[in-house]
Amino acid sequence: MEIMSVIVFLILLILILLLASLGLYMSLQAFYWLVTGVPFVNSRKKIINFLVKEIKIEPGRILYDLGCGDGKVIFSLAKNNPQAKFSGYELNPSLIWIAKIFRKLPNIQYQRGNFYKVNVNNADYIFLFLFPELMDKLLPKLEKELKPGAIVISNSFKFSKKQPFKSIESPIVLESLYFYQF
Repeated sequence: MEIMSVIVFLILLILILLLASLGLYMSLQAFYWLVTGVPFVNSRKKIINFLVKEIKIEPGRILYDLGCGDGKVIFSLAKNNPQAKFSGYELNPSLIWIAKIFRKLPNIQYQRGNFYKVNVNNADYIFLFLFPELMDKLLPKLEKELKPGAIVISNSFKFSKKQPFKSIESPIVLESLYFYQF
């Protein structure tokens, strides 16, 4: 009977620790939402599957994911484009931690930081999933720093002052893609 009590105690302890970890994670997400004004929202599977199927990145080319969250998008792209290089930038430390632990590949590097301060002049591609206000705030930086011919792929939101050269629009919320050439 004593062994059973110890087992029950350990199971309860593990559950309490898991719930506390989840609570801490959710608190960090809420804190970063309040600080940055941007909640963490994953790209939908349909978007990721389309990108993996349709976007072929040539060997040696570089894709930046600005606001990479937990790294799901670039991890999926990097698996299918092993000769290309991928860099994910995210301000939220808990999301970078998740990306670095669970979404590691030799051709990906994740960095915690403000992507407005990242020099993007060597990017061939940039992936964004940002609210329209942030897109428009980022546009002058991209116009200044990106090399001619660089492609920006935006999930769901458009630049207000730049026209995409290709759009894949969906009536379903958060399932559209916009392609821009700089």
